[in-house]
Amino acid sequence: MRITWHFKASPESMFDAWTDPNLAWTWMARAAGQIVCIEIDPRVHGAVRQVVRRDGHEVEYVGEYVELARPTRLAFTWPAPPFSDDRSLVKLDFRPVGTGTDLTLAQERVQQGRESRTMDGWRAILDAISVGLARRNS
Repeated sequence: MRITWHFKASPESMFDAWTDPNLAWTWMARAAGQIVCIEIDPRVHGAVRQVVRRDGHEVEYVGEYVELARPTRLAFTWPAPPFSDDRSLVKLDFRPVGTGTDLTLAQERVQQGRESRTMDGWRAILDAISVGLARRNS
């Protein structure tokens, strides 16, 4: 699965939006529902952890960074609980375009039957980042 989204922000700002817990909190809370916890350790083998409350239940997502090349590339594993114990690989490529950035997000091993919902989820996240960065820069 692949999606490209244009942002009115630098590649550095985009990279930081994914790796700085204070910045991530602002957009994750908008995209994911009720966030209980966000922990980010932005180094190779460092963890990215998010706990979301949905329908009275807490769901924990824990991934691991596998590549950090600021400001051009970020890759991490990501689970799909409660649907599956499988982990997929998410790769983010940041390419400067004019005064902004094109972000290409690719996710490998998307759970069969959940492709459409996964794509909708990523679109909501990318939209939330756009809004969060616009508010931060205004």
